[in-house]
Amino acid sequence: VLATNLRGAFLGIRAVGPLLSERGAGRIVNISSDSAFKGRGLTGAHYAVSKAGLLALTRRAAAALAPAGVTVNAVAPGTIDGETVRELAGDRIDELAGDSPLGRLGQPHEIAALVAWLLSDEAAYVTGATLLALRGVNAAGEEVDVLRLGFEDVDDREAAEVGVLQVLELLAEHDRGDLPV
Repeated sequence: VLATNLRGAFLGIRAVGPLLSERGAGRIVNISSDSAFKGRGLTGAHYAVSKAGLLALTRRAAAALAPAGVTVNAVAPGTIDGETVRELAGDRIDELAGDSPLGRLGQPHEIAALVAWLLSDEAAYVTGATLLALRGVNAAGEEVDVLRLGFEDVDDREAAEVGVLQVLELLAEHDRGDLPV
């Protein structure tokens, strides 16, 4: 799991980072998980550690590649409906979906839309961020916004929240017929 989730991303960034830097622009999006923020869940500690490490790698790569015009971000989905989740949840799949304030699991196309936005020109100023798509529940089980940017290191929480609202307004106002947002 560590070799695939963390080392694979590291080697990928190491391979494409210099190429994108030479071009003077580029986007890298890593796929993490809400498991990086939780102490328990359907997955094991090895998975959670690999996804948390991926977030640290994302921030470090973002800092290193930003001067060359390359952005590096991550998307950390909550529980997304799919074969693996259904296998891990077993008979608890309906309970898991019903446990969410949204009353359902996330869908792959919803995460793809976040990735597409991070790859777009609209996200050119965003780097080192983690977009959390958490079905309305944070790692502690409290209700939160469905989408939250990763401003863990921002001192001014209010300014960070205004930034998130501006991003959401931009997504709502900008006609992106190719994105199911």
